[in-house]
Amino acid sequence: MQQADTLHLAKLLVMDLGICDERGRYVHWDKLRFAIPPQGLSAEEYWFVIKFTRNKFARKLSLGDQQGRPMQFCVTDSMLPHCIG
Repeated sequence: MQQADTLHLAKLLVMDLGICDERGRYVHWDKLRFAIPPQGLSAEEYWFVIKFTRNKFARKLSLGDQQGRPMQFCVTDSMLPHCIG
């Protein structure tokens, strides 16, 4: 990996875009790839930053997929009022 690539990756890893899009929606790649990413990011980089952040906040379940990876989910701020009594 070249130094410029390493610096670009480091820049992406410290970005704080949250787990939702700019309108607060939890959007999957199938739809996000058609959205206009923030300035300076490609659609793939935008997804990478969001997916990286989601992985940090994901709650893992004891259920696994066929490869044995745990299933996981994120709770967004807009979900919280519906989760708390």
